[in-house]
Amino acid sequence: MERHCGILARVDSLAGTLPISQAGKIGYKKPLGSVGDTAEIDLIQIGDTLLKKPLCEVALLGHLEPGREACLYIFRHYHWTPIVLGVKYADGGTKHLASSQWIKRQMLQYSVVWPIVSGIGGAISGGLLGAVIGIGKMGIGLGAAGGLGYGWWIALRLWKNYRLAKED
Repeated sequence: MERHCGILARVDSLAGTLPISQAGKIGYKKPLGSVGDTAEIDLIQIGDTLLKKPLCEVALLGHLEPGREACLYIFRHYHWTPIVLGVKYADGGTKHLASSQWIKRQMLQYSVVWPIVSGIGGAISGGLLGAVIGIGKMGIGLGAAGGLGYGWWIALRLWKNYRLAKED
């Protein structure tokens, strides 16, 4: 788990949530909330660190307060996309973490959806490599197993990093 500490200098514009609106009597739209539980933030600057396009639970967005001394807990999806797991402020030690329900939904996605996608990619790559080195269909099985295992490993890392952030 990455832990970035310093002054939370910038939390730039949000994207990724879908607004729900209801047509009013005169035809204007009144916002009711948002669909989805994950938002994409354009940029977060904490200390000297810039996090580009980090993902964050929508409920956690209100706790990212620029100008305060803080530590951000970051998980990297497939080692490149930063996901904000929580924030802990130095003045008073208040800590806000992503909800356990959100973490469970992310783990479900990483243990079911991503293994299917990476398993298919692994099977194709393994099949091509198996044909080149002469192991035939065994390469397809090994590639698919590698893709499935990698997706499950990501889900396990998310759970472990969330536990570490909770204990800190």
